[in-house]
Amino acid sequence: MKFNRLSVAMAATALLGAGEAFALAPGAAVDIEIWASGATAQDKGVEALFSELCVAGSLDIYRDNANASKPGAQHSAYFCTLDSTKVTGLSTVNPNVLFHKRSQGGSAQGVTPLILDQAITHMQINNGNCSKTAPDSFYRCTLANAGDTILHESDLGVSDVNPDLFRGANAPIEGGVKQPNVTTSQVSSLLDVTPAAGLVFGIPVTLSLYTALQDAQMDQGRIPAGCALGDDSNPDCMPSLSSEQVASLLAGKVQNWNRFKVQVGGASSDFFTSYSGGMGLTDNKVAICRRVDGSGTQAQANAVFLNNPCMASAVLPVASSNALSGPIVPSTNLALNGIGQSGSGDVDNCLADFNDGTNTGGGNSGNSKRWAIGIQSLEKNSGKDKNGNSIARKNYRFVKIDGAAPTLAEVAAGRYPDWVEQTFQWRKASVGGPTGDVLTILQKVAQDASKPSIVKDLNVEFNHPFGQSGFLALSTNGTNAQTFPFDAANNPTINLTHKQGASLDNCRAPVVNTTSGKNLLDL
Repeated sequence: MKFNRLSVAMAATALLGAGEAFALAPGAAVDIEIWASGATAQDKGVEALFSELCVAGSLDIYRDNANASKPGAQHSAYFCTLDSTKVTGLSTVNPNVLFHKRSQGGSAQGVTPLILDQAITHMQINNGNCSKTAPDSFYRCTLANAGDTILHESDLGVSDVNPDLFRGANAPIEGGVKQPNVTTSQVSSLLDVTPAAGLVFGIPVTLSLYTALQDAQMDQGRIPAGCALGDDSNPDCMPSLSSEQVASLLAGKVQNWNRFKVQVGGASSDFFTSYSGGMGLTDNKVAICRRVDGSGTQAQANAVFLNNPCMASAVLPVASSNALSGPIVPSTNLALNGIGQSGSGDVDNCLADFNDGTNTGGGNSGNSKRWAIGIQSLEKNSGKDKNGNSIARKNYRFVKIDGAAPTLAEVAAGRYPDWVEQTFQWRKASVGGPTGDVLTILQKVAQDASKPSIVKDLNVEFNHPFGQSGFLALSTNGTNAQTFPFDAANNPTINLTHKQGASLDNCRAPVVNTTSGKNLLDL
């Protein structure tokens, strides 16, 4: 059973009496401690929100250093003096709040442990394990020593899709064991669920496959002649796959790339691998850089393209690798997590390795060159950093789906299909969930972490050569409403929703929000 954690120590708060604020180092007193787990996609929004809600100068950020090149990939924490004029209804004036966020394990860790009221591993920051040195603006924390982590129930869960989709093919595998299905009745009786933001996903393909698709579709007259191979700066020059073609690939129904027939002119069909980029391939087997069961990224792809687990007889995603005939489906840790890639960075490496004939990610031991597809959110591989500066891109590119580019504008207009609404959730108070100050803060996070003013700043990093992508604020959340024409730079809000009444279900076809004044769509 979970209870609010309020420290008896109030010394740090008392120091603020004269209006002076200091960043909160690991040993500072904690008045309210909150534990969150699940999908990484909302992490930046939560961090941005704490920057708004904290007393100026009081916020310190903590990231795990398990991978020094990717600090915070598994755990992070935000520690500050919360401004009670910005979070109204708190029992304490300007309390010191420590907000833990576990990202390890992805979306499923924001669902199943809450359903089971199960303690999971979280990062501590007060074990002498965190230090800050220049040029870092944050603390790096070790996880390897006794006391660096603690088993604790999560107050808040975050997932890329609504919690009841984590069943069947989406139920996670932990330590080689398939976890129990989440049921709709469990969710309705145990959890309060709040939609977070819309997030655009897509189908990335190796750069050599991208150029081959361009070459073949130019030959067919489907994209303009003269498009530069590899170019994705002009949406007209981007190749497209249909939803049915993507479904067939993700389900493992296409063993090799020459199963795709390229008809030009009369009845003859050219071998697909005879097009640009095909000559350097190790073989023509399809490679699929999918995610593990329990990944929200995999769950959304299963729902959008395979209608799984939305109906009992839905097609299953590919779950095995066939070295003889294909498809090839590598894994980052088959024994522990099942087939697939554990994180989005693993998908990055998987695609780049198959394109380049390398084995950075460990899934291409033969250093093969194969045409591969993957599943990623449009947060990835834009060529921009969080400040909008140009950075190097991996050797893969996103393709159009059903002729529409994966941009915010195409999603908002109802033309691009691959997007879902994320969720925040916590256990109901009646079954031991958060109450009091903890609940007040969680409700504020759920309401504001995905508001347009935060979302638009996060999207700077997701400005692809072909257009703006990333997150969408929801018109179902408070006073948000889409503007016409759609304004990605200032108001990335969408009037479409998978929510009907009080229920959000990403298995549903998105329809226009019927709230007065918001039932408008771009044609």
